[in-house]
Amino acid sequence: MSDAAEPLAPASTCLLLFDFLEGHVNKDPETRKRYNHVVANAEALLLAARRAGAMVAHAHADHRPDLG
Repeated sequence: MSDAAEPLAPASTCLLLFDFLEGHVNKDPETRKRYNHVVANAEALLLAARRAGAMVAHAHADHRPDLG
């Protein structure tokens, strides 16, 4: 087995971003500091995916009023 990464084909690749909501990653200074590197990495992946022509999807989660 090779350690070399296999290239992704943009036409059959999708980057799915989920849970990057302001309320999750930006609710207070400590949380913002904890997620800062995660958001920066996601931004880099997003830019690379767009430049390569890959599909980018943003998940939208709806919750029932009773949170079930």
